[in-house]
Amino acid sequence: MVGAVIDEVAKDTGVDIEVVKRDDGKNGFVPVWKRWIVERTFAWIGRYRRTSKDYERYEETQRAFVQWAMIGTMFRRAARPAPR
Repeated sequence: MVGAVIDEVAKDTGVDIEVVKRDDGKNGFVPVWKRWIVERTFAWIGRYRRTSKDYERYEETQRAFVQWAMIGTMFRRAARPAPR
């Protein structure tokens, strides 16, 4: 079922989706690299009030606020002094 949905989305949008699973042999918390990147990015976006909940009615508005949040994140990083 899930594989069919992923294949259909990939066909419709041209975006390749890769499902990353964790290693079953390890116990406890072990971050999975690609999943960690996605979760970290969602956390950065969620720091902005308008993107923390589903406030927006239109997809275009929500997309604009997500872009605004990521631009703000990039500006904050660019404004930081470089480490020595």
